Amino acid sequence: MKEIDFTLEGIYKESESFCRVREKAMVYLSYSDHTLKSMREKLSENGFESDEINEVLKYLVKRGYINEKAYFERFCNYCALKKGWGSRRIETEAYKKGFAKKTVEDNSEAVFGAIDFDEICREQLIKKKTDFSDKKSRDKAISSLIRLGFTLSQIKEAINNIKEE
Repeated sequence: MKEIDFTLEGIYKESESFCRVREKAMVYLSYSDHTLKSMREKLSENGFESDEINEVLKYLVKRGYINEKAYFERFCNYCALKKGWGSRRIETEAYKKGFAKKTVEDNSEAVFGAIDFDEICREQLIKKKTDFSDKKSRDKAISSLIRLGFTLSQIKEAINNIKEE
């Protein structure tokens, strides 16, 4: 009878340190999505080596556990529809969150094109119950909308729409 060879010939065996880093990364991903930058920071805070972190990040991207494009789309939709932010504020917050510049630049046009920022701006203005005849009240509302990331043209359009109603 022929003996069976149980060696791991040809099969990649992961190092123990790689497994520890990967397991920690998977724990973080089980709680929420992460960008490459935020995951790198989290793993570095735990004292893992940068070489190990880079290998794990490659593994996570290859397997689809970290997908910045899809995460960026979800982030933009959430910020616009739930928080009522304009495109400028969303873009600024995306950079703060750690999205790569290339991800933001390559995907903003498509993502923002699918969102009706004019309507969101109008809804925010209605929420504020602004008295347009009072200059101080109107200026205060405009300043607030600018901080939310809307452009002056979007704000003027929203004001005109509300006045027409």
